Amino acid sequence: MLRTAGWGLLLLMPLRAVAWEDDAVLSFISRANPILQAQRHVTQAYAKPGGRGQV
Repeated sequence: MLRTAGWGLLLLMPLRAVAWEDDAVLSFISRANPILQAQRHVTQAYAKPGGRGQV
């Protein structure tokens, strides 16, 4: 009974929602994901020298 009351009080307490910065999250994911790292290395290796990409 006391345990149920404790959970009920916990659910009634306001919880603070924390948002994150998109740039920080995306940069972390791109640094941590091995597939994205490999894709970045391949595109750098096969990039045209002095090229700016397609326009």
